[in-house]
Amino acid sequence: MLKIKTSHFYFALSLLSPLIVLGAAEIVLFFAYQSTGKHFFQNTLESRSTHKLDRTSLSYLPLDSKLGTTSVAVFGGSSAAGYGSEISFSDLLQKQLGDSFVFHNYSRSGNPFVGYQSKKLKALLPYYDVIILYSGHNEGIGYLHKKVADNQTSFVWPNGKELTLQDVRSYSKRTDWEINSAVDAQNSGSLKHFLLRLRTPVFVSSIPHIIKHKFLSNSFSAMSISDSVSSNSEVVDSANGHSDLRYPFDTSDIYFSDYERKYILNSFKAEIQNIISLLSPTQKLIIVTPVANDLYPPYLNYLNESNDKILNHSSITSFAYKSLFKGDLALSKIYTDQLSEGAHKYYLSSIHDCNYGSSSSRFDFYDFRLTPACLKKLALVRDKDALSMRVLTPVNEFILSLQNYSENVIVINAIDSFQAVQKSTRYLDNFVDILHPSANGHLLIANSILPAFNASSSDFINSKSLASYYDQCSPDSIQQIKVNRGWFNAFLPISSVPNVHHHYLEKASHKLSKCEG
Repeated sequence: MLKIKTSHFYFALSLLSPLIVLGAAEIVLFFAYQSTGKHFFQNTLESRSTHKLDRTSLSYLPLDSKLGTTSVAVFGGSSAAGYGSEISFSDLLQKQLGDSFVFHNYSRSGNPFVGYQSKKLKALLPYYDVIILYSGHNEGIGYLHKKVADNQTSFVWPNGKELTLQDVRSYSKRTDWEINSAVDAQNSGSLKHFLLRLRTPVFVSSIPHIIKHKFLSNSFSAMSISDSVSSNSEVVDSANGHSDLRYPFDTSDIYFSDYERKYILNSFKAEIQNIISLLSPTQKLIIVTPVANDLYPPYLNYLNESNDKILNHSSITSFAYKSLFKGDLALSKIYTDQLSEGAHKYYLSSIHDCNYGSSSSRFDFYDFRLTPACLKKLALVRDKDALSMRVLTPVNEFILSLQNYSENVIVINAIDSFQAVQKSTRYLDNFVDILHPSANGHLLIANSILPAFNASSSDFINSKSLASYYDQCSPDSIQQIKVNRGWFNAFLPISSVPNVHHHYLEKASHKLSKCEG
């Protein structure tokens, strides 16, 4: 009898011993994390919380289900995330609408809507009452990702840089990880959520990393130093703006055919319509027309000519832009008239037409009169650009066509408020670069969206009080300004028309000097 009981005891102990060891390990790792804060003592959920989607959390905590609270999820690319700005439109909406609303911003820099943000939106749709979609700028990039994946070959940018199959796979894998992280955060009562709270698996998986970097780092120090010197040399070369890195004015290569542009549009349409079909009767989808800075010149002009003719055409284009930014509109027009039809000629002619009838003897690009008609004409330059890196006008036309499409869908035209300005300086102040809104631009978007939440005009945010909504010199604000400045430092050497880049770089540097000086 005693032997039977003893055997039962050891059998039970053998079953429980792994749990006992795991429990002891969890206790030790918990106190180790509390005392040191080291990342390899974190559990998966804690590790995810330290990562961010741009300025927002990767894994939001489960929504508070208090009666009367409306949950809102925001999806989009870097503009919706608030890239380069001290505050985003979702931040402003949260502050203005108060605690009866909870805003979670899942936007991600560089994320196309089709295949990326759309997947994230569908996965998180069941957890929210209202969805805000501000997306459309990255659809060209999304199509290039698909093209690289389908053809199993790299895409070569006009300056020789490559988008490789490995880049696309890594980006897709990262997006899937972000989606899983976000969904796991909402399912707090599941077994998987419990397992993600364990520290032991994370610590065990970190052991090779700890050994390599804590104990073997000295062995590789000489190699690391030589590698860093080589790497720095390449960075210096890039910063000097060698000609093989610079985007040309013109190209005979077709980067997006008419068929491909239609495919991009139709894919966007199909994905939006699919999401609308998934809405429950009580859910709302707010779709906002993304805005772009249409005073920026196009990236690239398509020209079906020989190399010699392209070089000559590019030279004339260069003189036309130089004359424009020096204020000699008459000379710029003489050069522009010699250009073939295309993105650069259409842009330059539109600027000339905008200033038609001005009595000023000198043209000031940063302070000339604008009209909505002028800006609507400049917007068409995006469709003529050989590189479709800003939202195509047919995408916004489709969004606007969804008015009255469904009771669940609310369409917000944010473009009108940006086009209502009368001076180029005011217009430029609404952006931090070629397409990302500034704090004032995000205010315009937020005020456009507020009526969708039954807010009256008295609830609109006044531009004079905008500064009270954020701290310009907070760590987050400084980080965004530094990221914005870093982008200009990277793109100035490869830009064929760097003038507007310089304008915004100076503004970013001025903001930082006020905070750091």
